Amino acid sequence: MGYSDDGCPYVGEIPYRSGQYVCAGFTGHGMPQTFLAAEAIASMIVHGKSFEDTELPGLFNISPDRLESDSEHTSLAGWKSVMQRLGSKL
Repeated sequence: MGYSDDGCPYVGEIPYRSGQYVCAGFTGHGMPQTFLAAEAIASMIVHGKSFEDTELPGLFNISPDRLESDSEHTSLAGWKSVMQRLGSKL
Protein backbone atom coordinates (compact mmCIF):
# COMPACT_ATOMS: atom_id res chain seq x y z
CA MET A 1 0.00 0.00 0.00
CA GLY A 2 1.11 3.53 -0.69
CA TYR A 3 1.06 6.05 2.15
CA SER A 4 1.56 9.80 2.29
CA ASP A 5 2.90 11.78 5.25
CA ASP A 6 -0.47 13.35 6.04
CA GLY A 7 -2.73 10.42 5.17
CA CYS A 8 -4.22 12.05 2.04
CA PRO A 9 -3.34 10.90 -1.47
CA TYR A 10 -1.08 12.86 -3.79
CA VAL A 11 -2.96 13.77 -6.98
CA GLY A 12 -1.97 16.16 -9.75
CA GLU A 13 0.99 17.56 -11.59
CA ILE A 14 4.22 17.12 -9.65
CA PRO A 15 5.64 20.49 -8.56
CA TYR A 16 8.82 21.46 -10.39
CA ARG A 17 8.29 18.59 -12.90
CA SER A 18 6.16 20.01 -15.69
CA GLY A 19 4.16 17.37 -17.55
CA GLN A 20 4.63 14.68 -14.88
CA TYR A 21 1.59 13.61 -12.87
CA VAL A 22 1.00 11.40 -9.87
CA CYS A 23 -2.01 9.63 -8.45
CA ALA A 24 -0.75 7.73 -5.39
CA GLY A 25 -0.80 7.31 -1.63
CA PHE A 26 -4.40 6.19 -1.12
CA THR A 27 -3.46 4.16 1.97
CA GLY A 28 -5.45 1.08 0.99
CA HIS A 29 -8.76 2.18 2.46
CA GLY A 30 -8.90 5.11 0.05
CA MET A 31 -9.02 2.88 -3.02
CA PRO A 32 -12.62 3.85 -3.89
CA GLN A 33 -11.31 7.39 -4.39
CA THR A 34 -8.89 6.30 -7.10
CA PHE A 35 -11.50 6.33 -9.86
CA LEU A 36 -12.41 10.00 -9.39
CA ALA A 37 -8.73 10.88 -8.97
CA ALA A 38 -7.75 9.04 -12.17
CA GLU A 39 -10.55 10.81 -14.05
CA ALA A 40 -9.25 14.15 -12.75
CA ILE A 41 -5.66 13.34 -13.79
CA ALA A 42 -6.90 12.40 -17.27
CA SER A 43 -8.75 15.72 -17.59
CA MET A 44 -5.60 17.57 -16.51
CA ILE A 45 -3.53 15.80 -19.16
CA VAL A 46 -6.02 15.68 -22.04
CA HIS A 47 -7.92 18.93 -21.49
CA GLY A 48 -5.25 20.98 -19.70
CA LYS A 49 -7.38 21.49 -16.59
CA SER A 50 -5.74 22.70 -13.41
CA PHE A 51 -6.22 20.84 -10.13
CA GLU A 52 -8.64 23.56 -9.04
CA ASP A 53 -10.80 22.89 -12.13
CA THR A 54 -11.40 19.28 -11.04
CA GLU A 55 -13.88 18.10 -8.43
CA LEU A 56 -11.20 16.70 -6.14
CA PRO A 57 -10.85 17.81 -2.52
CA GLY A 58 -8.10 20.39 -2.07
CA LEU A 59 -6.39 18.08 0.43
CA PHE A 60 -5.40 15.79 -2.47
CA ASN A 61 -3.43 18.49 -4.31
CA ILE A 62 0.24 17.57 -4.52
CA SER A 63 1.56 20.98 -3.53
CA PRO A 64 5.15 21.95 -2.73
CA ASP A 65 4.11 22.49 0.91
CA ARG A 66 2.90 18.91 1.22
CA LEU A 67 5.99 17.48 -0.46
CA GLU A 68 8.40 19.50 1.66
CA SER A 69 6.61 18.89 4.97
CA ASP A 70 8.76 17.56 7.78
CA SER A 71 5.82 16.26 9.81
CA GLU A 72 5.93 12.68 10.99
CA HIS A 73 4.21 10.15 8.78
CA THR A 74 0.70 9.53 10.22
CA SER A 75 0.81 5.76 9.69
CA LEU A 76 4.25 5.50 11.28
CA ALA A 77 3.11 7.59 14.26
CA GLY A 78 0.10 5.31 14.74
CA TRP A 79 2.25 2.20 14.57
CA LYS A 80 4.69 3.63 17.14
CA SER A 81 1.80 4.46 19.46
CA VAL A 82 0.40 0.91 19.28
CA MET A 83 3.83 -0.64 19.81
CA GLN A 84 4.43 1.54 22.87
CA ARG A 85 1.12 0.46 24.38
CA LEU A 86 1.81 -3.20 23.63
CA GLY A 87 5.34 -2.91 24.97
CA SER A 88 4.11 -1.65 28.31
CA LYS A 89 1.86 -4.70 28.65
CA LEU A 90 4.52 -7.29 27.81
